[in-house]
Amino acid sequence: PQHRPAAADSFSHHRGQPTTAQPGQVRHRRAGARQAWLSEVAAAAGSAWAPDPGAAPFAARREAMIDRLADAVTEHLDLDHLLEVARTAGS
Repeated sequence: PQHRPAAADSFSHHRGQPTTAQPGQVRHRRAGARQAWLSEVAAAAGSAWAPDPGAAPFAARREAMIDRLADAVTEHLDLDHLLEVARTAGS
């Protein structure tokens, strides 16, 4: 049997939906629910914000941000020195 994260069950129960969805389907539903909730919050705040249906999913944007950060760390920091300091700290 395929492993299902506990969060998938709790989300499905929270929405009153059956728990037969695969994890990817639950993740997609969560993204839709997140956009709907953000739209409600924006409307309540008087904002004209609306989700961009053509925007990349947040997970993809987050991965791109992490990649840019990793590139900057590699380019601008002496990682070998930082690791050596971390290893010897507290000795």
